[in-house]
Amino acid sequence: MPRRGVRQGQDPGLHGIDIAVASEADVRHDLGVFPYPVESDAYDAIFCRNVIEHVPNVVRLMEEIHRAGRPGAEVFITTPHFSSVYSYQDPTHVRHLSYESLDYFTTDTRHSNFYTDRRFEMVEREMDFGKSFPSRPSRGRSSPCRRAATRSTSPSCSRPTASTSASGW
Repeated sequence: MPRRGVRQGQDPGLHGIDIAVASEADVRHDLGVFPYPVESDAYDAIFCRNVIEHVPNVVRLMEEIHRAGRPGAEVFITTPHFSSVYSYQDPTHVRHLSYESLDYFTTDTRHSNFYTDRRFEMVEREMDFGKSFPSRPSRGRSSPCRRAATRSTSPSCSRPTASTSASGW
């Protein structure tokens, strides 16, 4: 998943998907319509900044993120925490998420895991009640999330593991 609303030329090598007319994204697409117009295993990093709360089908969104990311891909998801005024302020938000909402897609979930067989590994999670748009981590430090490099080709085995970092504000 390319970062939502990325402007062309803003960051070399990044591609943006957005439905907003005012956006300078590379691709105009409604993220509620599946599949997304991106190749499988195409991205080393996927940024979903304030996207997940707008998409009606979070399970399908996470499956598309999983499909689009290469093994070992970094996935960064930011969303307003349900206790934040920003979660309710935007009339286009269709859901409100908590600190543990993405746990339903992780390998070690203590929640029900029957929604999808796509799995992520939560490497880092944070809450920030001040920054609307957390800055991109520097390339020099360890990354908060990884998609596992190994895959299973057998349908009876577990699916590839992907990872995500979720921060709320």
